[in-house]
Amino acid sequence: MVAVDLYGYGDTPMWPGTGAFSLDREAELLDDIFSESREPIFVVGHSYGGAVGLTAALRHPQIIAGIIVYEPVLFGLLDQRQETAQAAREIASLDSEITTQMARGKPAEAARAFVDYWSGAGSFASYADKLRDQLALKMNKVALDFQAIFNSRTPLSDYRKITAPTVLLYGLDSPAPTRIITDLLARTIAAAEVRGLLGLGHMGMASGKETINRVAAKFLDHIRLSRDHRASIPSLPAN
Repeated sequence: MVAVDLYGYGDTPMWPGTGAFSLDREAELLDDIFSESREPIFVVGHSYGGAVGLTAALRHPQIIAGIIVYEPVLFGLLDQRQETAQAAREIASLDSEITTQMARGKPAEAARAFVDYWSGAGSFASYADKLRDQLALKMNKVALDFQAIFNSRTPLSDYRKITAPTVLLYGLDSPAPTRIITDLLARTIAAAEVRGLLGLGHMGMASGKETINRVAAKFLDHIRLSRDHRASIPSLPAN
């Protein structure tokens, strides 16, 4: 298993480039992993990580064995369809609030807007001081993440290129934008299954990790058993 630190997280510094940042620039961090692997790869991601994971899958479709993503934040898909306009405006409002607060030099207020949107009003205030401070320090990268998402204009139809078995997860208590995105992808990726999880929101990967781990393990076992079954079928003799 390889857990990648994306730009500005963990041990990876902020993106050093200039110009427009995008999901493709973020996914470049994974290129060596995909190009050097001798075995098929499973992609697992949540939220922004899910969006990066799907971008990587489009860049390296031939090596993908399976995909598990929880609410990938591909907000650009919302702008491409009239019926999702309200959800697009909702997430654009969040982006605007974060940008405004950062421009005012108030990263803690930007973090409050971000956390309370995804986890419910008052969530940020309920966190310990240390965690609030840590989140405020990360808001520069969160703002850059939004740029990457909105600068990436991959059309929904491109996701038809994903042929690997895919599980798309979302929380039934999540905000509308990510639930809609998950549904759009489920109707586009041919080999996709979609599952809404009761009692979970966008941060369900943390609050409901046992449930999600069970779903992921069952999916991985199914893929492994399918591959073992195919390998056990004897080849037909050549005519």
